[in-house]
Amino acid sequence: MQTESNIESSNAASTNQIKEMQFKMQSELEFEKQKAMLEIEKMQKKAELDMMLQKQKLEYEMMTKQSEFSQLSGREKQREDRKDQRVDKQSENQSKLIQQRKNNQPAQEFENNTQGIVDQLLS
Repeated sequence: MQTESNIESSNAASTNQIKEMQFKMQSELEFEKQKAMLEIEKMQKKAELDMMLQKQKLEYEMMTKQSEFSQLSGREKQREDRKDQRVDKQSENQSKLIQQRKNNQPAQEFENNTQGIVDQLLS
């Protein structure tokens, strides 16, 4: 009887040890699973932040390029406007000279704007 009781007690202890080990292994497995899930979530958040950063960089670069383009266009328009003004002035002066010859008038005095023209060409 005693041996039977010892055997049952030993079997119960072994069963408890096995259950305890299974519980411990299951707890460790659950812990590792949660750890992996957190790592995945962390990587997803990092990817989202990287995408947002890339988007902001692209928007900034586009704004910069747009600004540069506007400045270049403005400068080019200014040059063309000055060129048009010079051509208009030249045409006006030529017209006056033609009128002078037709009407036998005395010599015309045009503005001596040579320095102004040189300044415009250099700017």
